[in-house]
Amino acid sequence: MSIISITSDPDDFGKWRPLEFFQRDAKAEPALTRFEESVSFDGQRYSVGLLWKPGASPLPNNLEHIYVSNGDVIQSYLDQGWAEEVPGESGPIGRTWYLPHHAVYQGGPGKAKCRVVFDGSAEMNGASLNRCLEPGPKLQPDLVAILLRFRRCRIGIQADIEKMYLQIGLRPEDRDVCRFLWQAAGSQSPARIYRLTRVGFGLSCSPFLAMRVIRHHAQSHGKVKALADKVLSDMYVDDLAKSCDRIGQARTLIRQLCNLMKSGGFAMKKWA
Repeated sequence: MSIISITSDPDDFGKWRPLEFFQRDAKAEPALTRFEESVSFDGQRYSVGLLWKPGASPLPNNLEHIYVSNGDVIQSYLDQGWAEEVPGESGPIGRTWYLPHHAVYQGGPGKAKCRVVFDGSAEMNGASLNRCLEPGPKLQPDLVAILLRFRRCRIGIQADIEKMYLQIGLRPEDRDVCRFLWQAAGSQSPARIYRLTRVGFGLSCSPFLAMRVIRHHAQSHGKVKALADKVLSDMYVDDLAKSCDRIGQARTLIRQLCNLMKSGGFAMKKWA
């Protein structure tokens, strides 16, 4: 049997950290600066730009090499406005790219939920979209610390942000590198060209962009910044694990958090 010595103060796990604690790093500054330059809010929804590497090489047009997928799950993207049809094949030179995509199913039989994942790492002649993008700095709090804090109080609260990526718009000048082909099931017509209008699954910078938007939104609301600091330090990507000592305290936190997220175009779901 080995004995593990904890050299740091155990109570440190119970302390919340201000949002700046997770993001101030010299290497992270360029990515954070580019984020601040691209983020915008139209009163209902945030939009961001992709995290392009400085001097990223122009992308060749890979239309002839793309795999045509026939998944009717894409229809939901069109219905919800998460993607749009491209009026023509031509696009910006060096900034037009087609993404392969596939459906990922989660859950058991009869309860499976589908998520469309776009392959940002797909290559043609050594080029890929993800090679041109930076993943950005890690913004996730320490998961072990979150779980330890979750066990400190009597009342546990769990929730997640519904479809977090898809609630964040992609600025128009970056949409043509997120093109994809789709042919409706049973259709005899050629596949049509579409492009994402929201942050997509499968791009290397998507996790950073989504989490940074949430923190940016929280920081812009000074009246509830203390709440945001405490709650978002207990949020891992889009999942919240928080605990309180009193029922009234928990109800107040839930109400304030829902209002905060709603004001940024996000919805908290799966409360437990």
